[in-house]
Amino acid sequence: MWGSFQDKINNTPSVYFVLGWLWVQLFSASELSLRLFSSIGFVASLWITWFALRRYFSVVATAIGVLLPYCASTLVLYQNSEARMYGLYLTVCALGLLLYDRINQTENPGRFLWIANATIHAAFIHTHLHGIFFSGALLVAFLVNDYYHNRFRISVYLSIFLGWLTFLLYLPTFLVQADAGYPRTWLYLPSWRDLASTLTLFEYGSRQWLTPLPFNAKAWVKLAGVVVAVGVSLWLLIPQLRRKSAAIPSRTGVRREKSGVVSLLFLAYAYLAVIPAVWLISYLIKPVFMDRYLMPVLFSWTIILPFLVENSIAVLRNSVAQKANGLDQFVVVKAGPVFITLLIAFLLYRPIAYAKNRYTELMPGWADSQCEYTNLPIVFNYSNDFLKRLYYRTDRDRYFFVQHWPSAVDTTSGLFPPQEYKHLEALKRRYPDFFKNQIIQSDEFLKKHERFLVITQQNYRRKATSKPTIENVQQPQWFNQVIVNNPRYKVTVLGENDIYAIIHLVERK
Repeated sequence: MWGSFQDKINNTPSVYFVLGWLWVQLFSASELSLRLFSSIGFVASLWITWFALRRYFSVVATAIGVLLPYCASTLVLYQNSEARMYGLYLTVCALGLLLYDRINQTENPGRFLWIANATIHAAFIHTHLHGIFFSGALLVAFLVNDYYHNRFRISVYLSIFLGWLTFLLYLPTFLVQADAGYPRTWLYLPSWRDLASTLTLFEYGSRQWLTPLPFNAKAWVKLAGVVVAVGVSLWLLIPQLRRKSAAIPSRTGVRREKSGVVSLLFLAYAYLAVIPAVWLISYLIKPVFMDRYLMPVLFSWTIILPFLVENSIAVLRNSVAQKANGLDQFVVVKAGPVFITLLIAFLLYRPIAYAKNRYTELMPGWADSQCEYTNLPIVFNYSNDFLKRLYYRTDRDRYFFVQHWPSAVDTTSGLFPPQEYKHLEALKRRYPDFFKNQIIQSDEFLKKHERFLVITQQNYRRKATSKPTIENVQQPQWFNQVIVNNPRYKVTVLGENDIYAIIHLVERK
């Protein structure tokens, strides 16, 4: 497993693989086990966040503020079910939030907090490559908060830099992994809709496939909601910023609760700023924007939402107390708690409803057996479809991924094929017993087989360009260049294999 980590299979740092290995020793490497490892990370992150925020907000405000991002976000709920590192990623970020608050409560953090801070920030960059953005946002929040409190704590900032320096230990492996993305990688330029959906944690990528929607109304509504929420929170925060008494430490060295809320809001705004910053980097330097990479933005909402809820409840109660109106009293005393209870109940039920309404995926390759040529080998140029079948099917030996470097590096194949080629090459190198001859060079495969089936996408004749857009991610050209345009082969379209694919019969003349 460690050898695989140091190959070109995945561009991911080591912490997930180390802890994943320990988890597997205890609970096996089954699908359920690995998915639970991810899900437990999300649960741990939720409870750590709750613990950090309950110091400053009521049970109601904390419940709404924490449950809404965790239990209603389509992004969080989907990744919770995936066997990936994102649960661990959020757990590290939650610990970073907790430690950030603890350090800000103390005027002079001791050696333990200094070491813990360095460790957490090392974990940021060794759990996910985008962790550096959120670790940097934490540093910015520390600097802004210390400026507000008229102090400069060099030891805190140095501990973060020390954590970053540990990246040098990962650098040799990173360079090997990064080579898989040369000459092209699959990440594409994000749209305004992607920006809006990532900021709000909802429905990223639900665009009409390959249809440009630059003025999509839903995206602008989401952006408007973000602007309103941030604007109102700033409007409520500014009076507190002007009251310097809230920033004076108590005799015990622990800062008052209002000051703690201020420092948390600095962090919330810093995390939110990461999203448009990475969006701009994608246009100015290189595409690096993907919603799940930027999931720690949910901590912005776990802070801003309870702050807004708490202030809204306070305003409503003050209004009722001043008016002493019977209807107002009823709304606050009777209807208000009922509404809040129903809202929290809905948020707790939301993950169950999301799971029940998700479509059930058919067994990979179910349609392949419907074809009359059941004994012929089946070729793919899409690794996702190929790997699923190789894992789940009992007749796995008939599935092949054909490698052809000239067509992979051809720009008409799209962004991903060169990287995909290297990923599959590394998988076969590291797991030869599992992949055997299923990942095979084009010339070798064609020498062995005179008749075979090829499964392609519906628009397999389309040619991509080198422009980093979503429609150019993957359009493999092996079938067109080596088979369709080759007079030595006869190609017969047998029909649709499923709603996305076409199955072809190829025969050597």
